[in-house]
Amino acid sequence: MPTLNNMPTDHAKWAQLKKRKTHKIDKVSHSLTRFSYRYRLACSFSSMAIDGVKPLTQKGYTAFLKLFLAYSAYDEVRAAEMVLLKRETLKVHNIKDQPVLAATLRKNVRLKNLLLGDLEDMQGSLKKMVNIFYEGDTDDIMCIATAARNSFVHGDLTAGGAGLSITASVTAIDDLAKVLREYSDQLFSKCLKRIEDKEESNR
Repeated sequence: MPTLNNMPTDHAKWAQLKKRKTHKIDKVSHSLTRFSYRYRLACSFSSMAIDGVKPLTQKGYTAFLKLFLAYSAYDEVRAAEMVLLKRETLKVHNIKDQPVLAATLRKNVRLKNLLLGDLEDMQGSLKKMVNIFYEGDTDDIMCIATAARNSFVHGDLTAGGAGLSITASVTAIDDLAKVLREYSDQLFSKCLKRIEDKEESNR
């Protein structure tokens, strides 16, 4: 839940923790600080202006940019979590508590075809999870957020090609970005709790 200035819920707590010497110069501190400001940007961004395109097309690109900004913030907080939990690789989390949003995303056949097309020549867990999602065997919308983010940055995604020619499809991507922002905010709070617990155990 963003604060009035669109910073993370526990931004004030993080400001206090940063004043302690143990967190001034390390990877966790840098990642959590970057997260705070990327999160603020993701929450503050509302629209973009594109000359020469239809209003709904503009809304479609705005929705995907919101998702990209949300994922950019998420990348930072999961980088901090990786160090705190002493993992060797970044974890892509699961968000399975949004069945209505999952069902709406599945209805967008053009988005499905685009994402599966971008993943066709790839191997790995993301391709597997996206296929499982569209088969209806999981409501994990994180795989769709990841695939859409990758397609927006590196693949063939366009607003029209992704089926964002109707308001319901645009709203679904908007909602996906919002869910990812909220999840990242919760993950940020969990990271701060782990830092506090570690400090307490070292006393």
